[in-house]
Amino acid sequence: MDYLKWKRELKDYNWISNSTPYAPYDFVIIDKNGERILIDVKSTDGEFGQRFFISYNELKQMAQSEERYDLYRVYKIKKSSAMLRICKDTKAFSRNILGILERLPNGVIADSVAVSPSSLKFNIEITLHGEHSGNQ
Repeated sequence: MDYLKWKRELKDYNWISNSTPYAPYDFVIIDKNGERILIDVKSTDGEFGQRFFISYNELKQMAQSEERYDLYRVYKIKKSSAMLRICKDTKAFSRNILGILERLPNGVIADSVAVSPSSLKFNIEITLHGEHSGNQ
């Protein structure tokens, strides 16, 4: 949340999961061009390469949303710092995974998938310091 407050190219943001914990995304932002973007934050105090989970509902939201859906990977979280990498527009990835899940046998449901960050295209690493370090 602090990082989004700090980002000056944002017009506005709303922390959705603060009031709705089971929402299929954490934030809605309005960028400087007026584009509405959904953001899900996946965090760990470990390394970037650690797998993270994406729920079935998150995959559906990614695939079906009219808005862009980005993943923010926050990692190496320490008391005064953290690292951030952003994967923009996860629609194609989620549609591919949902296509696979739809072929599971009758009676078999996958409520989430474990994802290696290497299976997505993340942007360059951003260092977050102090109040921007992943504290929500």
